Amino acid sequence: MKKVSLALVLLSVILGLFTVSASAGTFGTDAQPVIKEIQFHNVDGFNSTEREDRDNLIESITPSSQDDTLNISKYNSTQKFRYDFIIENGGDTEWVIEDNDQFFHHGIDSGNWSIDTTNDVWYQIGTGPKRRGGTITNNNLTWDTSNAGTLSPDETMEGSYIFNTSQEKAETYNQNFRIENTGGGAGSFYEHNTSISLIDPGLLNVTLYEPPEDTRLQLNRTFEVNSTVECLGGECGDVDLSARYNESGSRLDIPESSSEPFYSIGSNPKTCQGMEAGDSCNFNWDINATGADGSNYTIDTEASSALSQVENNQSEKNSVNIDFFLIVSDTRNTTSFGAVDPNTTFNPALGNSGAHGHQITVDNYSQPVDSLYLQVNNLTSYFTEGYRIGPGNFSYSFENDTSTSERSTGDYDKIKSDIQPGTTVDLFYWLDVPSGIVQDYYNGTATFVAASEN
Repeated sequence: MKKVSLALVLLSVILGLFTVSASAGTFGTDAQPVIKEIQFHNVDGFNSTEREDRDNLIESITPSSQDDTLNISKYNSTQKFRYDFIIENGGDTEWVIEDNDQFFHHGIDSGNWSIDTTNDVWYQIGTGPKRRGGTITNNNLTWDTSNAGTLSPDETMEGSYIFNTSQEKAETYNQNFRIENTGGGAGSFYEHNTSISLIDPGLLNVTLYEPPEDTRLQLNRTFEVNSTVECLGGECGDVDLSARYNESGSRLDIPESSSEPFYSIGSNPKTCQGMEAGDSCNFNWDINATGADGSNYTIDTEASSALSQVENNQSEKNSVNIDFFLIVSDTRNTTSFGAVDPNTTFNPALGNSGAHGHQITVDNYSQPVDSLYLQVNNLTSYFTEGYRIGPGNFSYSFENDTSTSERSTGDYDKIKSDIQPGTTVDLFYWLDVPSGIVQDYYNGTATFVAASEN
């Protein structure tokens, strides 16, 4: 009984091994054509040469892989695809192809697939000529091997065909590709599946937020481009969003290397992967404006999908002007010292008591301020003519500390250098009130001048 049991176990193992290898195999040894790979390309929308030669691979499978299914998405009502079957002479002698050799793909959809068997079926040995022709019988496509040719040991050939499908529902096709050197009794086969699903192409919606319309751009300074792309109503796939500008009637992507009138600091375009209905991506670009002073352009963004069925779309085009300018803001129109007595020193301005003094801000879009000047004139009596407080009685500092203060001279005093865009400085003020003047309201003017050497 133990011997019988052992025989059953061995039989089970042998049957299991046979089942695993049933989907692909080779036979014979002399000039053996071996199937190495099946490739599937989307060639919809290409011209005739591109349809035959363009490497627009969707998916591929090999007899050694775990998955024997080509998973394909169809987006248009009719769509063109190409099969490439990669074959190698695995024997040690030449295979001289003859018209009785077998070369077929079984399991095509002859009802929904349209194939031009005269022009769109061929095989090609190495880089040699395409040998065209084939026939279709029921669901079987057979290559015309009367075109002959010789495949040397270790040399590779491709068998290809293009089909246009108008199927209106998802299908999975159980297929078998077989090639045989009939004279040598050698060849290979590969049982596999092609699963074609139907997917609606989406719409791309693009919005430009920055820069807004009629923006002044600082010469040789960076500005921000901000834009969003949305996928609406279907599949959009991988989407590139490019920042662009106009040049001689064309719209060009802003380059990543230094150039005029713009260049991107960082990648352009930017990619949003695997977009589906309802997905959106927002991107920022830092762009340097290097064009001529006073030049005008428009900025926009364009979205393009890796799926040829999804149409490109663009944002609005916003006008920009490249210019040279300073933007300096002053938070305080009036500085008051309140009621002070004659013959007193370092009376603080009322604004000194806060966390910040008199704030001067250089805008983010401004050129750097190389020099900031302050000029203070006489403070004169409001009610009684002839009385004044001279500018030398006015002191200022960037700290709320009289020991660090400087006195005004009445001229344009340079008080600070090299203030970068986006910087705010605080100024604190004090007033000396001399003796021998009437008690009154005293008014004067302080003038700031910001200068740049560019």
